[in-house]
Amino acid sequence: MKAKVSRGVGARGLAEYILDEGEKATGLKLAEIVSSNCSGKTALEIGREVGRMAKLRPDCKKHVWHCSLSLPAGERCESHEWNLIVKRFLVLMELEPERRPYISVRHNDTNYDHVHI
Repeated sequence: MKAKVSRGVGARGLAEYILDEGEKATGLKLAEIVSSNCSGKTALEIGREVGRMAKLRPDCKKHVWHCSLSLPAGERCESHEWNLIVKRFLVLMELEPERRPYISVRHNDTNYDHVHI
């Protein structure tokens, strides 16, 4: 499994990308929410939720953490397996998923099975 991590400030923009919503939506990603502790289900709702949390930590300049996990070409996991992988990954990264909002979304548009957290 390969992980790619980045940091940023735009929760709504990232949510639009991973959920394949908004102006730049392609409709090709076949985005599927694998796991989440957010109450919102749309990019706008998730952006607002993360924005409210960010206001609690004004000292943190890049409050959005984005990671994609991908399998080698041709390998696949079921959605419930991705759910377990994501939750275990967050715990191992010491990100305490019970203490901060997160969403993981699977994209089905390439031959590399992957999720975005």
